[in-house]
Amino acid sequence: MPIAEQRDDVTTPREEKTVTDDGTRAGGIVDEGIVDEAPARTASPVDLDAPVEAAARAATLLLESTPLPVAWARLHQDPDGCAVVVRDGLPIAVVTAGGLAERWPAGGPLVQHRTTLHDVLDHPCGVEVLGAQDTLRAAGRRLLTTGLPALPVRRRSDRSLQVVTTTGLLALLLAVPRP
Repeated sequence: MPIAEQRDDVTTPREEKTVTDDGTRAGGIVDEGIVDEAPARTASPVDLDAPVEAAARAATLLLESTPLPVAWARLHQDPDGCAVVVRDGLPIAVVTAGGLAERWPAGGPLVQHRTTLHDVLDHPCGVEVLGAQDTLRAAGRRLLTTGLPALPVRRRSDRSLQVVTTTGLLALLLAVPRP
């Protein structure tokens, strides 16, 4: 008698009654768990001491004087929905579409267009900037420590800003090797 029925690669628990050595009956629920017949995939080895530029991409930059509807539209064009807010060319904050939605002002379109990013930022005084020579390990630690979804990266060559995101770093670390 089978212990479990298998449907769609998942086993369902069934009650099993057995006779023990001393002749008594013992019963119980037996759960074999999920059946996974796919071969296990392993992540490609990534050098955590490699420069952070390996995970960095071009940053979406917003001036702190940008009206909220314009910032909202630009955030939705970014692949990770995040942007670096700059003042005089220096990064002062990292914003996300979700964070901006939480601080969206009440009122009609006129109020919303008058409100700028500066008006809704908690502490527009600066954000840590990673150097191009910083390692992936250091970038991961800084992302976890700050709790931000992204950190700006200052490129060596032209001093422009890139960004390393939590999702971008995880994607690099969990990449599956291509055949």
